[in-house]
Amino acid sequence: MIPLIASATFAPYTILQTNSHARSLSFEPRYRFPPTTELRYAGHHLLQALDDSGYISSNEQLRRVVSHCERAMYEAAEAGIISTLESINRFRENYKDIVVKDVVDNYSSILVKARKAQSLLARGRSDQMSPSERASCYMETFRQLRDDSEMLEASRDDLNAKVSEQVRDNRRFVVRTLLIVFGAVVAVAGIVIGM
Repeated sequence: MIPLIASATFAPYTILQTNSHARSLSFEPRYRFPPTTELRYAGHHLLQALDDSGYISSNEQLRRVVSHCERAMYEAAEAGIISTLESINRFRENYKDIVVKDVVDNYSSILVKARKAQSLLARGRSDQMSPSERASCYMETFRQLRDDSEMLEASRDDLNAKVSEQVRDNRRFVVRTLLIVFGAVVAVAGIVIGM
């Protein structure tokens, strides 16, 4: 029998708590369920692993606990990346008709990071990283994207002013063009009537 308190065994759970993976779930309600479900399964297997005296009696059940905790870390970080990528894509779509780089100097770099994050998600678990390494890599990617996304959101006011200015300039151009055309039509009509 193994005592319940084994710091190495529960390291993934500790990492999950200390690195605030669970807090990354607060972005969108649809992202809350997979990591929460994994932790619920971990709790179930932990109860199955314990005997009546509170000691671990099943190494197989304990392995499942660790596996579910690792999966929860991975899924929590993945959910944060997906949510942040969606935010960046909405931003890109909202301002596709103007030059964002005039307001956000490193806009191209942010888009490159977003593409790399999409590629990282597409690879999934096909790489040779351990679940803990993958979760750490995903969390670092999430933190970078979150910071970039916050900077993009903070620049919306300046970009909205730029969009308004562009709309105003377009209206002025249309009005000027219409006045020139109207003036030319009136001049031609005056010449035709005068003949």
